[in-house]
Amino acid sequence: MKAKDLVDWRERHALNQTAAGEILGKDRKTLYRYESGEAEIPPAVELACGMFDRYAETIKVNEAAIAKIDAGELRIFEGLPGAHRDTTAEHRARHVSSVQQAKAVIRRLAGK
Repeated sequence: MKAKDLVDWRERHALNQTAAGEILGKDRKTLYRYESGEAEIPPAVELACGMFDRYAETIKVNEAAIAKIDAGELRIFEGLPGAHRDTTAEHRARHVSSVQQAKAVIRRLAGK
């Protein structure tokens, strides 16, 4: 992965260096060094960027659901069969877990 590719990836996902660093388990200074060409981008970071491309929509959907639950805009009908047996708190916890798991995989791939 070249420096420009990393910049393109970050911009495609509308991330600043701090947010991209958080996703990849790197600090903003490290991202700057990668993007400026001062430091070589490790293959693990390239792999993590590709994995984020695959998980980005899942993360966004789950984070949006969490925000709606927190705002009281998404209610779970308790007592219904199937997945709707969960309480709102349990439903929210599943969304949080999905986001955390996806981000953890990405950070591990990036070498953090």
